[in-house]
Amino acid sequence: YFGAVLADVIRCGHHLDDFFDRASKVTPIEGFDDFAMHANTLYFINKTIDGKDIIVSVEDVAEIIREYYKGNVPNLRLISCNAGLLDTKDGVAQKLANILNIKVIAAKGTVKIFKDGELSVVDPFTKIEYKDQSLWKLFTPNKEI
Repeated sequence: YFGAVLADVIRCGHHLDDFFDRASKVTPIEGFDDFAMHANTLYFINKTIDGKDIIVSVEDVAEIIREYYKGNVPNLRLISCNAGLLDTKDGVAQKLANILNIKVIAAKGTVKIFKDGELSVVDPFTKIEYKDQSLWKLFTPNKEI
């Protein structure tokens, strides 16, 4: 599973964090590889075993993704909380799409991954949980950054 492999490379998860185990069970969508990592609206986050958050820049993650795919990066779905919430060039999803020149699908809220791999997204404003695709957004590369 790509996210777990990449997570090991940049240490964005520890062996007790079942996030990556659950993410490995998510049903893939056609035309997109899945990438799982903790995030907020502006950065990716490495969760340490002692519960601390380490900020990881979108640029650093993009570089590791490029290396993993040997330059031939596919479109990605980010299984990352709030990565699609910010609709500006500085938001995680848009910035990654711009840097890698790919399409990115990201959640506009908190991603929940159930033990069977089912996904839901909790709207950060209404706190309503959606199991459909309504809080997932497609980001396309925009050269005007």
